[in-house]
Amino acid sequence: MERAESIRFFTSGNAAFLRYYPSGLIRSEDPTSLVRGRVGMADLPKGAPEGRHPPVLSGFGLAVSRYSRVPDLACDLVAWLTGPAEEKRRALSAGFDPSRPALYEDPDLVAAHPQFPVLRVALDAAVPGPAHIIGTKFDRASEVIWEAVHRAISHREPPSTALDGAAATLRRMSASSSSTSPMSIAAPRTALSRAATRALTYHRKG
Repeated sequence: MERAESIRFFTSGNAAFLRYYPSGLIRSEDPTSLVRGRVGMADLPKGAPEGRHPPVLSGFGLAVSRYSRVPDLACDLVAWLTGPAEEKRRALSAGFDPSRPALYEDPDLVAAHPQFPVLRVALDAAVPGPAHIIGTKFDRASEVIWEAVHRAISHREPPSTALDGAAATLRRMSASSSSTSPMSIAAPRTALSRAATRALTYHRKG
């Protein structure tokens, strides 16, 4: 299920959980949402007691092109957009998540966005997404994982069978990717088990 489809499915009241970007919480409170007022945010599950919560960072940021005709001005713009005052303003007015950790403890922002303390903890443990491993095949790799997880949690296959199959597919994809080598996907059972427990961030209350 694509990301856009998943948020529509969730806000239509057809799913109990959703793993999505932080903006999904805002979208769940839209006047057209059937789950408005009934959604909370929580850490992603960590599985076994010795596991860890596995939040993932996506590629969203600001940069200045080396070909810019006005690099100094562009750098000034980035500095202004990422300054504490502007990041706080954008968080309050439009729900943008700040890049500055201190703002997740700002009383005004916490009052407006009660999920910020949860996000702050997640940022400390977050790891980069797998695009650097799988290259341009990221969407297909995501499908391989969620299809395997679905087969496991719907009892169509034992979890070990579903995850081993997904690991083999990902290794083949990695081997044919110009951006990485087959050895980049290490300890597949552990990695995919974490992916399986990443099922889902938002949950409906009641």
